[in-house]
Order: sequence, then structure tokens, then C-alpha cells
Amino acid sequence: MKAKITNNLAETETFEKLLAKLPAGKKQPVQLDIWDTLVTGLALRISSNDTKTWVVRYRKAGKRYRMALGRFPEVGVADARDEAKRCIGKVADRRNPVQEVHEARQKAEAEKTFAEVAAIFMKRHAVHRDDQTHREYQRELDHDILPVWGSWKISSIKRSDVFELLDSIIDRGSGYMANRLRSLINTIFRFAEDREYVARNPAARIKDIHPEEPRKRALDEDEIRRLFKVLETAPARHQIIVRAALLTAARKSELIGMPWLELKGEWWTIPGDRTKNGRDHRIYMVPSVLEALPKQEGPHVFERGRRWLIQANWFRDLLAKANIKDARFHDLRRSASTMMNKIGIDRLIVERILNHKVMGDVEATYNVHSYDAEKRAALLKWERHLDKIIIGDDMTSDKVVAIAGTR
Repeated sequence: MKAKITNNLAETETFEKLLAKLPAGKKQPVQLDIWDTLVTGLALRISSNDTKTWVVRYRKAGKRYRMALGRFPEVGVADARDEAKRCIGKVADRRNPVQEVHEARQKAEAEKTFAEVAAIFMKRHAVHRDDQTHREYQRELDHDILPVWGSWKISSIKRSDVFELLDSIIDRGSGYMANRLRSLINTIFRFAEDREYVARNPAARIKDIHPEEPRKRALDEDEIRRLFKVLETAPARHQIIVRAALLTAARKSELIGMPWLELKGEWWTIPGDRTKNGRDHRIYMVPSVLEALPKQEGPHVFERGRRWLIQANWFRDLLAKANIKDARFHDLRRSASTMMNKIGIDRLIVERILNHKVMGDVEATYNVHSYDAEKRAALLKWERHLDKIIIGDDMTSDKVVAIAGTR
């Protein structure tokens, strides 16, 4: 059965009122299509169970298609006409609206949730981090992120959702954790963007939202001397990791994750995928560190006791025994930098040893000098000074070198 929808505004309003007044549950003897007189192909289909649905019909490549536009009265006559015009316009542009909706539905069904992408990230990307970082990532995901976003389609997460999550962390009094989560969220979405799980990163350019004072703690000479005094009775792996941290100025994750393959002679080359700035980094291994390394028992230099070393408790215990307050393992790196500057090593070379960016992009492109000789001389000088600190100021440089060489 067919009927017509009038184009007169007053009659249209009356028509909508009449449709709305149809008794609920009244069965139509047959399906009724009420066709519009203004937009060709638009109809209101009234089924036998009183469901009223706007549809638009069109032809594409000789084939008939029908697309639902919404139900009446939620979608009125004017809105149905606008939507039908958009649909017909797509057909004129050689597009197929029904096919596009079908493909979008298939894509949405196949789209990964945030939890699924996070699991891939942990398996493919975070696995290359040290064990402590990997565990910290998983803890942050399990405790703060997955309970909120786990079941969400990853592409549905907006910038406002990121701020809402971070704000909730700050509101509970965990400002520093909010900054850590911001960094992790940004890293996961960059990973998802690279793999085309999302078209854009909603956390891009979001800065830390809780102010943090840069840490400036460095151990002085007396504290270093007390620390090494306590180390004399500590396990050998603790002695070498502390000495190596000071004499390479490397990060803890880089040291503990050091594979034997990265050591070639006197040089340790850390590939870019293990450094903070993504650039390969060469570190000269001074004799007292190189000679004290454990025997090879696996792929990693510190394979035996590696899980123990990544825990912070052992270092905190050492600091407590040495009566050193407010210090962390990373402060050894800052202490090394401070001491090297103090004994007159050129600041540029110290920054090279730390693997900091010290030049502009243009200069860095054309200056490919490795600075190996300068870094070697600087670290040997720092090694002699460290032994002098440990042993005492009354020792001469020659005696210090001899002692260091026999370790």
C-alpha cells in the first residue's frame, strides 16, 4: 500500500501528529510505505507491528538499495529529508551509502579495544625495556588505566577522556603518578598510531599536568666514601653495579639490561632502542669496571641476580647503612656528572658521556665526530679521582692507578 507525504509545512505538522496518535499495538493489515513528494526515494515504512521507520531507496549499477534513516517520531520529517538528500548526494558522487555503512560496521566490529592494543604494546614494545620498567608499566595499566578504558574501542578515546582520567588521578592526591600515566598513555598511543590502530594520538602534545621540581641530588665526596665503605661487605654484584653506575654514568636500566653482545673490547655500545633519546651510545669501560664484570653465564652481563638488582630495596639498605639521606640509584648518574665537571672535564664531553643532545639539528647532522678519544680520557681521569675519593686524599695519583688496575 502506498501513500504520499505532503510538502506543506502546516500539513506536515498535522501529519506527524496523526502518525503519533496511531493506537499502540494496532496492527496494519499490510506493510505501508508513505512516499515523500519532495525528496525522491524517501519513504516512511509502517510495519505490521506499528514500527515506523524512515527509509531511502536508490539505484546503483542497476541494483536497488534501501537504507534505514531512523525511526519516527525520534526522526521528524524535516530531518529525514535532510538525511535522505545527503544519501542521494553520495550516490551522485559515485558512492554507495549502504555499502559504506556495512564496511564501517565491519571495521567497528574488528576494531581492537584499548586492552587488546595495550597487551600487544606490552608484548612487542615494552618487552625491550628492563624488567622493572616492564613491571611498572603493567602495574600502572592494571591499577589505573585498564579499569577505565579496557573495554573501550581504542579509536573512541578522545583528548577529553585523557584529561578526565589524569584529573581523577590528581584528585586522589597522586600528582606525580598522573605525570607517569600521561607518559605511558602517550607512548601506547604512539605505538597504536604507528601500527594504524588509531588515526591520531589523543595524548599528543599533552604535557605533565602536575608541576614537578627537577631533582638535583648528588652525592658529595664524603657520602661516596661512606657508600663504598659499606659496599666492602656487600655482594659482589652490588659492588660492581654501583661502581659501574658511577664510572659509566649510564642509567640503571641500561646497565642491568646490558647484553654481552653490546661489549666489544673496551667499548660498550648501547643501541638506540635501549637509550632514552633513541640514539646509539658508546661508553668507554674503564679497567676497574671491565675487569670486575662477572663471568658469562647467559645473554646478559648481570644474568645471575638480575631480578635482585632491579629491586630498589638493596640500594636503599646500603644508603641507610652509610647514613646517606634522600638519595636514589639514579642520583649516582648525577653524582658522576657533577664530579666530572668538578675535576675540570669539559662540559661538552660530560654531556657526550651522558648521551645528552648538545647540538642543534643542523650541526648534529654534519658533525659526526665520535669523541671516543675524549670520552676515554675523561672517564679514565674520573676513575682515578673516584679511587682517590674512596681511598683517601692522602693517596697519590700513581698509587691510585696501580690499585685500580689490580682489582
